[in-house]
Amino acid sequence: MSLTKVTYSMIQGAPVNVFDYMTEAQKDNVSARLATIDVTAAIQAALDDPDTFGVFFPTGRYGVTSITIPNAKFIWFDGATIVGLGVSPEDAVVKLEGGSCQIYNMAINPNYSDNYTCALWWNNDTNGSQYNTLFGLTINNARRGIVYGALPGDPATTPPMSENSLIGYYCYGVQNPWYGNAANGVMYIDGAQFVALNSGWPVSPAFNWANARAIENYFGLLFINNSEIVKSANTTGYTADLHNVNFNNCYFEFGAPIKVVGSRNRFTNCRFYQLAANLSTFYYPSNVANSEQYFVNCGLERPPGSGLTSVTPFIDMSAITATNAATNDITFDSCSMVDFNWQTASGYIPLVNNVTNLKFHNTRYWRSDSVTDKYLLNNRSSNLLVEAGKDYLGYVTTTWYAENGSGTAAVTIAADAPTGFNASSIQLVTTGGTGRAATIDVTSAATIKATGFQVKPGDLFSLSIWAKMPTGAASGGGVRAMFYDTSGALVLNDEIIDYLSISGTDWSRVYARISVPANAAFMGIAGQASSNTIRFTQVQLFRANNLT
Repeated sequence: MSLTKVTYSMIQGAPVNVFDYMTEAQKDNVSARLATIDVTAAIQAALDDPDTFGVFFPTGRYGVTSITIPNAKFIWFDGATIVGLGVSPEDAVVKLEGGSCQIYNMAINPNYSDNYTCALWWNNDTNGSQYNTLFGLTINNARRGIVYGALPGDPATTPPMSENSLIGYYCYGVQNPWYGNAANGVMYIDGAQFVALNSGWPVSPAFNWANARAIENYFGLLFINNSEIVKSANTTGYTADLHNVNFNNCYFEFGAPIKVVGSRNRFTNCRFYQLAANLSTFYYPSNVANSEQYFVNCGLERPPGSGLTSVTPFIDMSAITATNAATNDITFDSCSMVDFNWQTASGYIPLVNNVTNLKFHNTRYWRSDSVTDKYLLNNRSSNLLVEAGKDYLGYVTTTWYAENGSGTAAVTIAADAPTGFNASSIQLVTTGGTGRAATIDVTSAATIKATGFQVKPGDLFSLSIWAKMPTGAASGGGVRAMFYDTSGALVLNDEIIDYLSISGTDWSRVYARISVPANAAFMGIAGQASSNTIRFTQVQLFRANNLT
């Protein structure tokens, strides 16, 4: 009597073992973890078998040119790695084309080869790829990890790429772990390590720090939870290019700035640690418009530069065009920020530059150069100029008082304002020296008490203002906070925004913090010029409660 060996593939609908499709030499090569024999045909035959929905990969390293995963497959990798052996250009080591797949513990290694555009290409140009879940994905030694949608350089795909999940994603030696380019895509990722790092990379092909990104998402909606985003070993280029990404409970550690390339990024319960003192945390290129960045319960920190200052804003929007500047929103809600002194020897450095709509709600701000100055930023409260009945838009001059210094001051209304706002602004023209246009009338003690904001030592305020010096830079100009005691005597004339930050023909949105000195009882805000002209509008003054 003869015996017939029964294999998994002989049972209708049962999982198949890819070894059942291989020769003895191929199996030995895989089991020895050599990956020197191409087993593409055997693996593809197992994946394409119409009589089974399950595929099992025993422990080993499987050398392939490129394989494609079709519809409705349950795939289990038991310590198995797919290794790319391609010697000519290929789109990916593994292409996930199908839908309704569950894949466990897949590991992919393109072996640093530039013959592959990416390790995993998740896409179907015709029908889309939906309802897939990957558990415990590992990608090593790759130029690009995952491409979701169209390949880099191609237009975004339009078939549905939604209802997909990735639970657990580990990278090692990957230059660009994620690239999203699916216009109709939705992706959920949990427990991922998006680490752009040159671990193990050879001299050739070289790891490209300028092109490296932990995340690139240009099209499609991406949800990332409980994950790390890291590009900390180099400050070249950018850490990420973000569009339509929702982060929750994530940690960012980086040197190069994070670039905002589109709209509606949201960060909830995240922590940002910028390792480079003199680089911005976020950067906006010139074409970004109608963008909304929302930070909720986030902690943001970067170290101080030389002298506990920096030469760059926390969020750099200097490249934004004037037209686009009015369309972008940034909101910090119940956040904590640790940064440096905004005032430097070379000029005023704003927290965020060139943004029209910057909102703070219960956001705590610590200065890294001070153990006492802690602010609660909240500009959803009432503008103190509005509460006091003072013009803040540049409509009338009756609540702005001309004050002669070493020169003569004249206050008028100018038919000039930032694009998209009111059509006019307050204009101060000084001749023969310095002068001011102030919210406080300093003619006498009585007028100071009648027109000044009542304050007490230690009070903290935040100020935002649109300003420009249209005739060019001139020392002695800028924005001042003036403090007087109960007798009307001047306590301090404090420069809170210097002329360098508002000089030129373009309007600048600038911000300042104000700390009330000892003996002060009344405060006024003033624009100042020295034989020059300054214009300003949208003046907003808010209390920033001291947290000490």
